[in-house]
Amino acid sequence: MVRLAHVFALALLISLLVATGAGAQEGVPLALKFAPGDVMQYQVSLSGSGALTAPDGERSPVGLRGTLACVLTVSEVRPDGSARLQCLIPTADINLTLGQRAFRFSYAGNTLRWSVDGREYAPPPTGAAGVPFAQVPLLFTLAANGRISEVSIPNGGLIQALQESIPGFDLARVQILGEPLLPDSPVAIGETWRHSSQLLPLGPTLPISVNISSTLESFTETEGIGLATITSHAESTYSGAPASLSPGSARVRLALQQLRGTLTATQFLNTTTGRLIRGNYDQAISARVLVTVENTRQTGSLEARLHFDLQAR
Repeated sequence: MVRLAHVFALALLISLLVATGAGAQEGVPLALKFAPGDVMQYQVSLSGSGALTAPDGERSPVGLRGTLACVLTVSEVRPDGSARLQCLIPTADINLTLGQRAFRFSYAGNTLRWSVDGREYAPPPTGAAGVPFAQVPLLFTLAANGRISEVSIPNGGLIQALQESIPGFDLARVQILGEPLLPDSPVAIGETWRHSSQLLPLGPTLPISVNISSTLESFTETEGIGLATITSHAESTYSGAPASLSPGSARVRLALQQLRGTLTATQFLNTTTGRLIRGNYDQAISARVLVTVENTRQTGSLEARLHFDLQAR
């Protein structure tokens, strides 16, 4: 009888080990999920610091802090699981310092306020209606793997300004965040997936190389709710012939000579609902710009570090 109990216990132990191994091999499916009419609300806080070096060599410290609200509404869900979304930023409060100057910009509803060095100025007659995405939404398609496409900006004035400032700008090319953020198949804890590509978000004169790697750091399931912790590192670079950014001005022209950006992120995904519930992001930006004023050429630069926190509401 004792020997039989030992055999039973050993068989049970082997069964448990096999079951555990099989579960680990299955991996964790990571995907966004949508339903028509879904509304996702996020609070975003941001802060940053850096330095702006003017063409004359004067170096000015730059500071940034603020908050904004982001509301995403699902207007359509497609057979492939992707969704058409509307994005509004109904409120924002942004503080910027440049050298000794302090600027503040805020809006809520149709009330817009802005000030310089503590002195408040009268807002434009349009109020917040003239602020991009405050009342007229940005439209885009979001796939289950996080890829953004079919970006549409209803604000005609903003599109015109971009077209005048950036030669070759085509809204259809806008693919910022256009790379898949999630894997197309289940992954195991500790597994890493990578994407590399060259994007043309601002036209053919400004090709940007993007490399992204992400890792499923952990996965827990409590009372039927799955929570995945995903860390990511992304690097984007541009280094080539100076890309003109302001051909519309006959007197002043800007040309981007070099750009490098890195982004480190930790994101928390509710795998049951398919919703991102929190994200922490650190970004570093380094850029060098050639400034031509009539026939005089000088180089300026920007170095900045930014931090963003995103929290579902």
